[in-house]
Amino acid sequence: MGRRGYPVEFRRKVLDLVQAGRGVADVAHDLDIGTEKTEPAAANKRIAELEAEPAIHCRASEPLGKVVSPKDGSRRSR
Repeated sequence: MGRRGYPVEFRRKVLDLVQAGRGVADVAHDLDIGTEKTEPAAANKRIAELEAEPAIHCRASEPLGKVVSPKDGSRRSR
């Protein structure tokens, strides 16, 4: 296996195709090896959303913390 997890034969095939004049983008697209960059980007975006969620909930609950409960167990008048 190579550095990035591709077998040596596969890497040779890719190099042969590029040396034969095919474009790198075309070879990557045809062999479906260009998706590694988009998957982590989508995962990182989702992680950022999930990390922001607690802060959003905290800000939304701040007004609720300012509500003062009645003292000495007294009830509200009807």
